Amino acid sequence: MTRLQIVSISAPLAAAAMMLLPGCTTGNSRPLDNGQKLSQRGESVSSRGTDWTAGHKEMASGQKLIAKSDKKLADGRKKLRDADDEAAKAQRQIDDANADRVRGDQMVAGLSQPMNIVAGQKLIAQSERNLADGRKKLHDANEDAVKAQRQIDEANANRIRGDQMIARGTEKMTRAEADYQQIRNDGPAIQPR
Repeated sequence: MTRLQIVSISAPLAAAAMMLLPGCTTGNSRPLDNGQKLSQRGESVSSRGTDWTAGHKEMASGQKLIAKSDKKLADGRKKLRDADDEAAKAQRQIDDANADRVRGDQMVAGLSQPMNIVAGQKLIAQSERNLADGRKKLHDANEDAVKAQRQIDEANANRIRGDQMIARGTEKMTRAEADYQQIRNDGPAIQPR
């Protein structure tokens, strides 16, 4: 046997041996058999199912956050209305106390009858108490209004976050469903994410 004959016989034998050994194949890979294709499709479908589930969970969480925010928003608005009503009542009490104070001062300044002086002093003392009470009520009502407005602002921010969660979840679900339809229709292979 010549050297050329030995090389021509050993090259195909070496190539055949390399193909039989796993991990030693050349750049030419065999097409997948049906079981491998099915397994690959199953992995793709499973991945898309996981994506769809994650999207559904995010969408459901967003819906819950919106529902909770709507309740807090309604509660905050009611508290704000109540605080405004209380502030108006307190302002009326302050105005009435100031008017009583003026009447008391006029009674004392009249000096015409001693009973008017005593009654005027009592009216002044009562108006001072009413004035202090009205100012405290007005202060408390204003604090309640600030708290209610803060609750409204937080509820609005949470509602926006809920809307964003729903949008992201819907997008994930839509993308997963489209990917699944592509797999189901036996379209081109989908690259793993």
